[in-house]
Amino acid sequence: MHIFLLLINFLLLKLTQSKGKYDFGPNQLASNVWYKPKGQLINGHYEHSYSNFTLWPKLRQHLIKNNGSISIQASEIGYMTNDMLMAFRRQNLSIIAVSPAFTQCYDGTSLGLLEFYGQSPSKDNLFCQIFQICDPIDRQDPNGNGWFVTKDGFSFTPDLLNFDERMPNLVSYLDYDKLINRTANPIQWYFPNLSWNDRKAFARIDPCPQAGSNRTANLMSDYVKYILIMKQKFNSTKIPQIQINWNVIEGWEWRDESCLDLLHAKYPNASDFDHAYRYVTEPCHHDSQYLKELVKLLCSINTCPQVVYMDMDLTYITSYSLEVLRLNKQILNKLNISFGINLVDQCVEFDNCVVEILSSQVVLNLDAHSKYPNLTRNQMQELSLMNVLNFLINQTVVDKDTHIAITSWTTWPVEINEAIIESTAGGMAHTANEIFEQILIPNSFAN
Repeated sequence: MHIFLLLINFLLLKLTQSKGKYDFGPNQLASNVWYKPKGQLINGHYEHSYSNFTLWPKLRQHLIKNNGSISIQASEIGYMTNDMLMAFRRQNLSIIAVSPAFTQCYDGTSLGLLEFYGQSPSKDNLFCQIFQICDPIDRQDPNGNGWFVTKDGFSFTPDLLNFDERMPNLVSYLDYDKLINRTANPIQWYFPNLSWNDRKAFARIDPCPQAGSNRTANLMSDYVKYILIMKQKFNSTKIPQIQINWNVIEGWEWRDESCLDLLHAKYPNASDFDHAYRYVTEPCHHDSQYLKELVKLLCSINTCPQVVYMDMDLTYITSYSLEVLRLNKQILNKLNISFGINLVDQCVEFDNCVVEILSSQVVLNLDAHSKYPNLTRNQMQELSLMNVLNFLINQTVVDKDTHIAITSWTTWPVEINEAIIESTAGGMAHTANEIFEQILIPNSFAN
């Protein structure tokens, strides 16, 4: 009987562990003063919103039951007291610090010294130049401190660090109009007799030339350099686990010069090449190979990512995005790394928009008020997220093991201070509750 009970408990434990972990990332992005969609700061700080746990008790229980976490921008830590951060832990919520610097064209050592120690390279003040935090008076000054010092001067160690995308943002690419010899006036041409190689040279744009010629390998090594600084910073405390965001966009193919060479060789005719380019008819999927190489590199230094989150554009060529998602999921499963999706609004900054599913295509309804006259823009986002998640479940991309980050990086939902209360339809907490109660729990993906 005793052995039978042990077996039952073991099976129950395995079932619990198989469920995806859910991260909640409200868009309290007032600390990101450099990032202003539509020219405005996004909402307020955590101090007067999500630090008030009485405003979102149901969501906290959903997260706690499912080993969930809360995402906080690394730049927000300087606005928070140590006690405020510890309160999240006392609520049994892990804290993810979202690192903003990986999109910047500096090597991994420089980025690590900047974010963990507040040391800008040379005589620059990158916190002011890049992040627009200049002589702050309402937060901890990150200069000489880095992001991980609270408003009241305590050193803070997050449970996890989330890395923004580094590739393909910092690889060189080809201006397409110049590549195909097209100007704004279709009657005119740049240099009609240039060879393919000369056209590539003329069209080349490099956002980060100091990263060198072996670009993808160098950008991958920056993760290693950064992590060595991270381990040095937190060597006397618990070293944070890492999460990675990974682009699922057609831009990978458009920035893959070797793939474009193959495409041009196959379609030397301009109109055929244009069609193949625009509609990605011959994808190389080198991005999935890069993902595999990066994860193996990180695991080789004993820092396997806890999860790799797919940052998706599903609306341009949905079939392409689904193909990449399935390929990446397969790769990560073989590497024993969790597969995740960033569940964000595909409408981005459109004011009158709902994401809908037509057959197997994800589309934007840009006249949503006509179809949904009673929905606010916040509620449109809520409906959009639920439509996308149901679609990904129906496409077998999302299953019980998938990690899901319910988050927003855009203007919506607009919710200041106590307006974040979870009873308000369209608010981020209300949206997350709807996702749990209408989708995840009924599908047995969550408890």
